[in-house]
Amino acid sequence: MTNQSDGTTSPRVDWDVRAAAFDEEPDHGLRDPEVRAAWADRLRTWLPDRPGDLLDLGCGTGSLSLLAAERGHRVTGVDLSRP
Repeated sequence: MTNQSDGTTSPRVDWDVRAAAFDEEPDHGLRDPEVRAAWADRLRTWLPDRPGDLLDLGCGTGSLSLLAAERGHRVTGVDLSRP
């Protein structure tokens, strides 16, 4: 697969194949309390303080969407991979 922006070639990832085990990665499912806290802190700096509507494209299993929802945002998560 060629990256149109810089002409480099990068391997293509089949996310449908990886979807069933996606949350097994330490930083994907946010099961580790320290990783979850780190992502929550990061989202605090990225998202507005005032709750709003968010669209999370390529959300995987929605772990970051859930963290945003916990902050009061109304989140729609979309991912085409099938578990």
